Amino acid sequence: MACSIIYTNSRLGGWVITLRQIAYIELAGFYAGVQKTGDAPVAVALGRQLLDVDGLAAAAGVRPGQTIRQGRLACPGLVVFPYDEAQYRLPARRHWDVYARHTPGVEPEEYHRCFLDLSGPAPAQEELESILAQVVPASAWGAAVGLAGSKFLARVAAGLSGWGAKPVWVAVGREADFLTDLPVSCLWPLSPELRQRLPLLGLKTVGQVRMVPVAEAARRFGKEGRLLMALCCGVDPTPVRAGYPERTVECELSLPDETVVGGGLWASLDILATGLARGLAERMAGTRRIELTLEHNDGRYTILSRELARPRLSRTSLREQLFTLMLHAGPAPGVTALRATADALVRMHAEQPGLALIQEDEGKWVRLSGTLESLARKYRGTVVEPGSRRPPDHRETMLDLYDPTRWTIKISEE
Repeated sequence: MACSIIYTNSRLGGWVITLRQIAYIELAGFYAGVQKTGDAPVAVALGRQLLDVDGLAAAAGVRPGQTIRQGRLACPGLVVFPYDEAQYRLPARRHWDVYARHTPGVEPEEYHRCFLDLSGPAPAQEELESILAQVVPASAWGAAVGLAGSKFLARVAAGLSGWGAKPVWVAVGREADFLTDLPVSCLWPLSPELRQRLPLLGLKTVGQVRMVPVAEAARRFGKEGRLLMALCCGVDPTPVRAGYPERTVECELSLPDETVVGGGLWASLDILATGLARGLAERMAGTRRIELTLEHNDGRYTILSRELARPRLSRTSLREQLFTLMLHAGPAPGVTALRATADALVRMHAEQPGLALIQEDEGKWVRLSGTLESLARKYRGTVVEPGSRRPPDHRETMLDLYDPTRWTIKISEE
């Protein structure tokens, strides 16, 4: 039986066996829904290829993956918008927030795709139905949903569910049977090269691959051979890596009246930079990405972001980045609120632990005490002074402070 088991400590002191339950949700029409403003069918294109379509376009026969020309032939009134990542980040956080209220294990794969760890005492099916009831009407016209004991099986099951928001559940102990007749193209954790190579060897279904001895698969396919055989049996121990809520620093400011670009708005940016710098200092981190959101009086949002070549954490450098973003925004009439966000945080200060902290580790303290005693016996009538805790100015200073071989030997007056 290929299933994932989690051992959790109950409040009564015993151990409870919990089966791992992972859901995969892919929203249909999310990008098109963000761009939709009227009654016309809408699609979003990345280059010349359609990435997403709304319900009206899907009913007319337009499908993601078609070219723009094919989409307009199927639906002459189709309105095509270019993919704009900045427009989707804020709406995506709304349904991610719904996920986060039900589980701390939220791993966004893309803005419209997400893994959820629903393991726990509550029935996973009920939790999933509650999530879909809140997300699908608000953010999409449909959803492909899978529920299984691993990320691999959950995503495969979602691919078989269609867009009816009806989860396909892979029962515990039935993983191998579920995969037997599926094509090898469903083994998405494998490299594309291996997935293309398997049919050329006559291995077109997962059941056919399962008949190959593990040693032969490892010899022929190398490291991926063992992964291939594990996946064909439904085994995937990869955990859900919680990626939301992100580690960010945010600062928001509401303006007293509708403000245009001018002295008042620039002063507000200075306040935001001060707040970001204070938050980064508390976390001892710098940011590699900064985002500025302008809320207008008509309900529109202008979102500007900037990737930074090196981490920034000072108020002056953050203010310069916010000013640059505002200049790119151009005239911004009717601004009622500003929000600055610093994410992609990088730890900036490496702390050197003081000698007092060594006392918490009994083994280290015993070794240090032995070193001091041996030095005292070797240099009778002397005092060995360990370094004091100081800011790490440069490498030599740190070595002088914390390397016992560099400690100062002073002759006492005894």
